Amino acid sequence: MIETALAAIGVAATVLGPCFGAILWLFWRYLDSRFDAIEEKLGQFHRADVAAVEVQSLRDEIRSLGERVALLETSK
Repeated sequence: MIETALAAIGVAATVLGPCFGAILWLFWRYLDSRFDAIEEKLGQFHRADVAAVEVQSLRDEIRSLGERVALLETSK
């Protein structure tokens, strides 16, 4: 009886072991693809933040140039 139970456990481990490994591998691949998608979204947000900073910098530069032009016009 014990030998039969141990044999059944051995067979189950032999059959289910690779299946469990395959399930873990598929789950890992799924998580990896999700993390790649999240990283891509974060990259898009970062690029948008960088673009917003550049736009603000250009606005500040235009405002500064406008102030210089106004000073030059008043000094004439």
